[in-house]
Amino acid sequence: MSEKLSMRMVVVSPEKDYPEEHGLVQEMFRQGLRTYHVRKPKYTTERLKSYLSKFDPKYLDRLVIHTHHELATQFKIKGIHLTERHRKKNKFRSWIIMKYIKYRRPEIQITTAFHVIHSITRMTARYNYVFLNPIFESISKVGYKSTFNDDSLIRGLTKTKYNVLAMGGVTHDNIEKVKEFGFKGFGLLGTLWQSADPVKEFLKVIDKCKELEIELY
Repeated sequence: MSEKLSMRMVVVSPEKDYPEEHGLVQEMFRQGLRTYHVRKPKYTTERLKSYLSKFDPKYLDRLVIHTHHELATQFKIKGIHLTERHRKKNKFRSWIIMKYIKYRRPEIQITTAFHVIHSITRMTARYNYVFLNPIFESISKVGYKSTFNDDSLIRGLTKTKYNVLAMGGVTHDNIEKVKEFGFKGFGLLGTLWQSADPVKEFLKVIDKCKELEIELY
């Protein structure tokens, strides 16, 4: 009997307010989701603080925030995500905040995202995992198509030391391709939040992974 492949599954929040978002996400947590990326670029610090406070405290350690990273010292969240803007335009300020957060929370996870293959083959910083996108045509961004070809993806993923997660257009229908490319996991966004029933779509992904003998974490 072949050994199951383990892959990380991440759900990324919708950018704007979504009806019953907290309840839907907490149902996904109950169904096995371990990581939820909170991407609310227009939120102020106070608004994000209020948003985080609405989660059951037992689920805070499954949240990764994309903005207002200093809140990681107030909430026992799982991690912080550095956007391209953080890495480039606000580099020094981000570095200072990172040092402080890591001092206060040495166990915290740090993630980022890239859009070109060579970025994942030039490892210059340590991240727990990184996203590469868009792997397929984006569902949440109309006209945002993948520029990768299969061979370059496979070569890049073979060379990298990063744990790379596929992002962009990932659905239950193409999880098998994600597996074949050699990704360490995947992120879900548009396939959930642009559906009539996000939890139902989430469970379709779970079922497909079981069918493919993928163990999710």
